Amino acid sequence: MKKNYPWTKIVAIILSITVIAYMTYNAFAYTYSPVTTERLTEKADIEQTFEFQGFVLRDEKAIKSNNSGTVISLAVDGTRVANGDCIAVSCANNDDAEIYSRLEAAKEEYKQLNLINNQGGVNELNSEKLNDEIKSAYSNILDTIFSNNFSSLSHIVDEFNNKSATRQILSEGSIDLSQSITDLKAEIDSLEAKNVKYTEIKAPSSGYYINNLDGYESTLNYAEVEKLTIDQIEKALEAEPEKVQTNSGKLVSSYLWYLTGVVDTQYTKSFPVGGYITINFVEDGLENIKMKVESAQATGNKLKVVLSSTLMNETLANMRIEKVEVIEEAYSGYKIPAKAIRFDKDNNSGVYVLRGKIISFISVEILYSDENYVIVSDSKSQGKGLTLYDDVIIKGRDLYDGKVIN
Repeated sequence: MKKNYPWTKIVAIILSITVIAYMTYNAFAYTYSPVTTERLTEKADIEQTFEFQGFVLRDEKAIKSNNSGTVISLAVDGTRVANGDCIAVSCANNDDAEIYSRLEAAKEEYKQLNLINNQGGVNELNSEKLNDEIKSAYSNILDTIFSNNFSSLSHIVDEFNNKSATRQILSEGSIDLSQSITDLKAEIDSLEAKNVKYTEIKAPSSGYYINNLDGYESTLNYAEVEKLTIDQIEKALEAEPEKVQTNSGKLVSSYLWYLTGVVDTQYTKSFPVGGYITINFVEDGLENIKMKVESAQATGNKLKVVLSSTLMNETLANMRIEKVEVIEEAYSGYKIPAKAIRFDKDNNSGVYVLRGKIISFISVEILYSDENYVIVSDSKSQGKGLTLYDDVIIKGRDLYDGKVIN
């Protein structure tokens, strides 16, 4: 028997299908886009570089000393010392050196704790100013670490700790360091009772102090750096260091130091004599060091280069044979897929960006490119240019400036 559906049920089914179809269409229309985009979320820095091995020369002389014990440096590498300054002490053996070092460290810690504990008038301090000083001290710590200048790190950390403790006193009213101070005083008394003997080592002249000899001090002649041959430089780079008998450190008479090495003549244009180049010391983490090109002399297919600098810090003071990275070109801009680059009717390079529902053609200057991506300038022309968080179109058809995407 054939079953008849009431007309109201048929209408309801039709309406349901219509509503579902309408919702499906709108959902598709909302999510569908005829173009594929990639958002610019950050700028990119690209460098073109090459490497060579370099040998560092300084105007340095070993400090003569008859001490055969354990030497403890008191001056920081790369800092200026005057004639007669105490730059190190020599203890009879390693055990005495350890006691001496711990005693000096305990004295400094004791001094810092008393400084914090005895701060007066703390309630008169400006809280906002103190917060700024703490932030500044923290930034100094980061800057010191990133610049590899660890010799001054201890002092900067002490400054940060003092400011932080002052802030705690200001906010909480007190900070109890009495037990720590008492314990340190007892340790200092115990160490002093051991009566460790030591001999002071003084600077024989003024100069820049470095606390150790590496055995390469006489490998190449600083005064004749321009006369060095390619063969001499290459042998120096392969040489073993001389055995050091006694080590009281050395003094450097001049801040001017040299870096010499041998490269292929294909890189001749990268060493403009009299000009400056930028290098990285790869293994020491020092970047963007400016050095002057003193000379670049070719013999056959080899180029002898001599670079110079007056920059000095603890890391630079201890360099000798180094992997040097020369920055030929550096590019900074937006990194986008190469397929996003288009050309207008006048053959100007640019990209299409989607801002809202409107497509715009933005002219760009290509700074660097390979088969996968390009670096384009972030500069603007006539008020137009790419901006951070632009949606760059990397795929789409029938694109033109001013087109509206529905």
